[in-house]
Amino acid sequence: MKPFSERYGYKQPKVDIQTDSMDDDLRNALWNEVYAEFTGVLYTHYEYLVMSSSDEKLFTELWKSFFKLPLDEMPRDSTNYLVSLKKLFYRLEWHEVYDLIEFMLDWIAKDSRYKFHLRAFKNKLNNVLESNLSGYRIIDTCVTPIVDDAEIEEIESAICLADLLNGVKKHLQTSLEFFSRKHDPDYRNSIKESISAVESLCKIICGNPKATLGEALESIDKKGLVPFHKALKSGLLNLYGYTSDEQGIRHAFTDGKSEVFQEDARFMLVSCSASVNYLIVKADKAGITTS
Repeated sequence: MKPFSERYGYKQPKVDIQTDSMDDDLRNALWNEVYAEFTGVLYTHYEYLVMSSSDEKLFTELWKSFFKLPLDEMPRDSTNYLVSLKKLFYRLEWHEVYDLIEFMLDWIAKDSRYKFHLRAFKNKLNNVLESNLSGYRIIDTCVTPIVDDAEIEEIESAICLADLLNGVKKHLQTSLEFFSRKHDPDYRNSIKESISAVESLCKIICGNPKATLGEALESIDKKGLVPFHKALKSGLLNLYGYTSDEQGIRHAFTDGKSEVFQEDARFMLVSCSASVNYLIVKADKAGITTS
């Protein structure tokens, strides 16, 4: 429900999506989640998440690798560290706040034991981003300009299902990273990596590491490895055609002449993620081991 003041016209609701800025409400809400994350680490999971053999890894990595400050000036107790962190946080440019969040997510993601902890932190951050009309959401560990819930779920699901398929997962993650660059997004390489994720999976299913995407799809269909519905097979082949014919995106990628836009890269990332999800589930039902 909207607040009383907005319902009765005493206060105008926010309507502008924040894509090139960050207002105080959004920054404060993000800081609250960062602070809660640190206090949770300090007081709930301190000996597991922060303490190493003799060092406080997370604090140290943030201090020296993100903020690039002298280690001898780093506070040695948690209270003073959080005070210093808050000052540093509020001095960041709006886009650097997202850099900090990505840094924290990457750090947590390095330890597979904290997969559920990572998911909970991401959910809290995404709730903040949505409620404060940010033009960004978190997918995997990237802050990305994709805000549609269905598209986010498709990409997250593909990365999760491909967890044991290092090549496929890496292609999807790299595509997402190229797409999500804040200052210089690389849509050409994002598309290339999205296509390569599907191609890599199809090679695994058909058992031919040298096959092209088109050859692998034909082999899968002819051998009956995965029961394709005609329309779905046609869709995957059309996807391959879209990327490979003379007007296709791969030619645009190689000749460097045709401009590739965000909507092109977004379409391919979501479509290829959906294809990966579909093929993994179908292969599993057919008894084909993809891992």
